[in-house]
Amino acid sequence: MTFVVFEWDGITRSLEEEDSVAVVAALRSKALRPAAANLAAKIEMQARGGTFAQPAQNVRLGVEEQRELREALDRLDEQSSMNHARQTLRTALSGERRPGEPGYPA
Repeated sequence: MTFVVFEWDGITRSLEEEDSVAVVAALRSKALRPAAANLAAKIEMQARGGTFAQPAQNVRLGVEEQRELREALDRLDEQSSMNHARQTLRTALSGERRPGEPGYPA
């Protein structure tokens, strides 16, 4: 099973291949801005490129990519297409932190 690991500002969250492909479709579902198109291509390449020897692929997110990904996850939520993994990624992009992560309240 392939996982795509999203990284930004010391935060990591992962999605299975199926969830990653759904996010790619959501990114491509609206008028595509260049940042969304590039992010969709990166996620798709990583989701489809895993092997048993290297199941986790990382996608580093810049500020604009974080915004695009959050908007795509919002669209999935509007379509009632959220599951726990997608919701966890969405809340992390919205600022929720786990203990030990940068930004977690002391």
